[in-house]
Amino acid sequence: MFLIDVKNNQHYSWEGLVEEINKNNRYYPIGIFENLYQYLHNIIVAVLANKNVTLVDYTFKKEEIERILGDDVILLNKAEDVEIPWILNKEDLIEKIKSRRNWSITLFTSGTTGLPKKVTHNYESIGKGLVINEKHSKDVWGFAYNITHIAGLQVYFQALFNKNTLINLFDVERELVFDAINKYKITHISATPTFYRLLQPFENRVNQTIKRITLGGEKSDKKLIENLSKCFVNAKIKNTYATTEFGTILITHDGENFSIPEKYKNKIKIVDNEIVVHRSLLGMVDLDVEEWYYTGDRVEIIQHDPLNFKIMGRTSDFVNVGGYKVNLLEVEEVLRNIDVIKNAKVYSKQNSIIGNIICADVILLKDKKCTESEIRKILKDHLQEYKIPRVIRMVEKLDVTRSGKLKSQS
Repeated sequence: MFLIDVKNNQHYSWEGLVEEINKNNRYYPIGIFENLYQYLHNIIVAVLANKNVTLVDYTFKKEEIERILGDDVILLNKAEDVEIPWILNKEDLIEKIKSRRNWSITLFTSGTTGLPKKVTHNYESIGKGLVINEKHSKDVWGFAYNITHIAGLQVYFQALFNKNTLINLFDVERELVFDAINKYKITHISATPTFYRLLQPFENRVNQTIKRITLGGEKSDKKLIENLSKCFVNAKIKNTYATTEFGTILITHDGENFSIPEKYKNKIKIVDNEIVVHRSLLGMVDLDVEEWYYTGDRVEIIQHDPLNFKIMGRTSDFVNVGGYKVNLLEVEEVLRNIDVIKNAKVYSKQNSIIGNIICADVILLKDKKCTESEIRKILKDHLQEYKIPRVIRMVEKLDVTRSGKLKSQS
């Protein structure tokens, strides 16, 4: 099976994919589609034809699409005939895809800090970190990213090149995710920490089919990793650092502590506790970048020689409260360590006297109770007074971005 879409209960076979490609040699240079299969099919045709394809997120509003595409908006979902070779079967399809090198895929950044930026990747930049060999031929991938984002593309090509089945888990309810993991014997899942937090509590669930759990896209924490290891008992857990601009460049199996791999020693550095990346690692991006790209991602140096560091969050995650710098993600992590709390989002609101006040939205575990004052009392044992949220709200859900991360608030 090529793809199983859990949410829509749709199954797409490799045979059906090959037949459709042979029957219709058309693709959409700029595409926005209603389901994952259409995106995946369109990417394959573009690659076979050595063309560029622009992926537009289906959740973009009309006004956003017009702004990011500009004059090219008239080309949206306009099909184009292309010349592609006849495909014999699944094996032939993969070999022909692997032989193509002149294609490219254009994405847009999440746009959390303004208008989404255009980033174009090719085989070399998307292929960083892919592991393709017979050992992985029987992997079954839980697909938990948005396909219009770099992490989704990298998981797709990892599965595609190894002829694996994809199980679409993106935006799927918690119980359906666990049912799919067991039913289809999923072996690998790569997702944001928010995706895994939404699966909690793991209660007494024990899964033995998952071999690899990968976290990326936002800051993880020690408690989440511990909980994942208790549930997915045979899984190796790795944490990754990646962005739309350059894909995955840092990987750690040591919880939250990262180091710079030897092959990137001259291309990644830490400057004033910020990750800085050489422009050669970037895709083709609409940014005015000279030699080095300042990511805006802050770190804490754990050890200097050899260099070892912990990612603390974005520059925007640090706010001023009465002259003190507060890392909002630090407060979030402390809140999540409280036994009755399932998830939390900490944010700031401007205040004319102290600069900002800290606020928190909290989801309690099912059937658990806790008051605002009780939470604040627990926090006093772990945080300085100025870091403790002035406002704590109990909520049913937290908003998630298009890429599956917790949405910033202000």
